[in-house]
Parts: sequence; structure tokens; C-alpha cells
Amino acid sequence: MRMPQDAQQIRELAAYYDEADTSQDLERTQRDDSVVAEPMVTTSLRLPRSTINDLRRHAEERGVRPTQLVREWVEAGLAGAEGGEAMIPASRLLKLVREAGASRGYPLSQKAATQKAGKRKAASTKAASTKAAPAARDR
Repeated sequence: MRMPQDAQQIRELAAYYDEADTSQDLERTQRDDSVVAEPMVTTSLRLPRSTINDLRRHAEERGVRPTQLVREWVEAGLAGAEGGEAMIPASRLLKLVREAGASRGYPLSQKAATQKAGKRKAASTKAASTKAAPAARDR
């Protein structure tokens, strides 16, 4: 099976971040709460049953719901049609990270990966606020 070029790039990035220490980068980050998610609108789409079955199979392989996969494909298609940069869907990134972890003996379900990411973010936020607190007391 031939891998798409972007999948190879994702694997290279995953390999880099497996070894790289990004803790200093995380310490310099600031949370941006100014972005508001755009509300989702429901639409109906008629497709042949065989196409829906293929869609469900692809979504299951990526560990996402069929609606999310359709949304990613539509967004990627529109970005390409408008001459934008190539998009790599988050579901593909998460799947490759899970596969890379499983191949190294660290199997993670999608739910566990999401929970771990949330815990790491909370820990880094707490660490950043703890470091900032002494500076505020010194004033």
C-alpha cells in the first residue's frame, strides 16, 4: 500500500517530536481565548449506500465519526480549490501518533490520547502559573 506524501511527513514529524524537548517552547506560550469556534450547521447529503459504507469504513480506520471525516474532506477540498496550503486533518495526525506509540509499546486509544493531552496541558499551565507566582510576590 502506497502512503500519501503527507502521511510520510506526519511520520517524520512524529519521529522528531518523539525525541525533541519542547518544554521551553511550551513555557513561552500564552493561551489565546480570543478564537471563537464557528457554529456548525446541519445539511443533508444523498449518497449511494456503497459510498456510505466506504465512508464508514474509512472513518473507523481513522478513529473518527463519518461526519467528521466528511467535514475534513470538504474543508481540505475547498482549501485546495482556493489555492490554500495543503491541510492535514487532525484525525490523521492522531491516528499516526497512536500507531507510532503502539509500535513502540505504548498503545493508546483515541480517548486516552485526548485525556493525556488534556492532563499535559493542565500540568504545563499549572507549572507556568507556579513559576509566575514568585515573580508577582517580589514586586
